[in-house]
Amino acid sequence: MLERLCKSNQSLIGLRLSGTLDDGDNEWLIPRLKATVDMFGYTNILIEINDFHGSKLKTVWDDIKLGLKYKDKVNRVAIVGDNKWEKVATKVSNTIMRPNIEYFEKTDIEFAWRWLQFAA
Repeated sequence: MLERLCKSNQSLIGLRLSGTLDDGDNEWLIPRLKATVDMFGYTNILIEINDFHGSKLKTVWDDIKLGLKYKDKVNRVAIVGDNKWEKVATKVSNTIMRPNIEYFEKTDIEFAWRWLQFAA
């Protein structure tokens, strides 16, 4: 499940990722991502991971296609979590994707917001 975080503003999209992702989550996210990119030409994204259980296979494929479509429009991505696998996945993603992706511990979420807000 995806939910918008209250601190989202202007070109910064904040999301909480929990439970299991499905097609409805992409249907919710895509128009918001497109609107932000259309308005500002780019976006920064914060993803707070909270008790995430995975994605359905079709949703994973749709996420990959979405990432490829918008990779040149995303400046920075902050992943906020508290599990080792999230940190490793962030490092792997940073070698594959164009945007600057950083991992932050949950205790550093305010620093993650600031890191994104001051990205141009």
